[in-house]
Amino acid sequence: MKYALFVPMPHAVVHTEALQRSARGGRTDLPAGVSDPGFILARDMTVEADRAGYYAALFAERLLGPDLEAWCLANAVAPYTRQIRIMPAVHPGLWHPVLAAKMLASLDRIAPGRSAVNLVTGWFDREYEMFGGRPHADDREKYVEAIEWVEIIRRLYASEQIEYHGEVHTIADGELPIAPAGGPPPFFTASRSDEGLDMVARIADWWFVAHGKGNYLTGVSENERAFEATLAQVTENIAKMEQLSDRYDRRVRYAINAFGVVADTDAEAVERARYLTSRADSENPRIAMIQTSGMTAGLVGSAATIRDRIARYEELGVELILLKVLPEVQELRTLSECIRSVSPAQS
Repeated sequence: MKYALFVPMPHAVVHTEALQRSARGGRTDLPAGVSDPGFILARDMTVEADRAGYYAALFAERLLGPDLEAWCLANAVAPYTRQIRIMPAVHPGLWHPVLAAKMLASLDRIAPGRSAVNLVTGWFDREYEMFGGRPHADDREKYVEAIEWVEIIRRLYASEQIEYHGEVHTIADGELPIAPAGGPPPFFTASRSDEGLDMVARIADWWFVAHGKGNYLTGVSENERAFEATLAQVTENIAKMEQLSDRYDRRVRYAINAFGVVADTDAEAVERARYLTSRADSENPRIAMIQTSGMTAGLVGSAATIRDRIARYEELGVELILLKVLPEVQELRTLSECIRSVSPAQS
């Protein structure tokens, strides 16, 4: 099993005091010579994940939130790392694919051969409108744009010069002026709609499998029943994606987005997860859902329970777990120690 870190950002994870300082201070000046506390936290958490052998660090993009911009943050953190892939989130509707290809090649030279992309097709119309995105006529057009975006980047990585004539993009003589350190980056995405699943089957390397709507927080027995329901849902969704990807003669790899909460006993972990959920943004239900997303993956319990559940995901064909944790280095270290006995070697 591989592991990735969901790098803490104010809109993306449950707050600690350090993250609250970053959110509050985002609109104010910083003292001379002092870096943003959100950057310091992101750097320290990513370095810890790198030391623990994690496969990737995902930098979410929340353009309208008090979060540092994902590409800037990812590039700033990258030089502090040695092995981990650096994965900024990208909205295809906000970045021209040729520009994005050069940005990716640049990142791939800063973190040699270690770039990756979290492809986000977007749900927040105001974010697109404010930052210059082109409005989509419907969901279908949004996914066509994303497919073309990935195809163009892959062609730029493979050829000195390209022409592309698509439904959304037309490129007469595109080129990539710098060479990346490695090949094309792996593309991750989490689309759920029928159009989105078709996009995944056509162009994604990794899919964050849809899972679990059960209530993990009402007690230990309910936690176990919810996990069994989640496994059934993951099994069904992987089977569906296998059928879709077969149409395009491709293989998609499977990942899970999980919020890890470990304690001495399952009951203590459930109580702790309930407390963390109560700290999510009470004024914005959508943001609160994002901050606690992954809780329904069921990695809530004692170390033995979490190790067993990871092994069961692995049996289903899940190869990577994207971990959210309470954004503190020690919290990540504790969870990493918990999962290390499941798969001591990361690659």
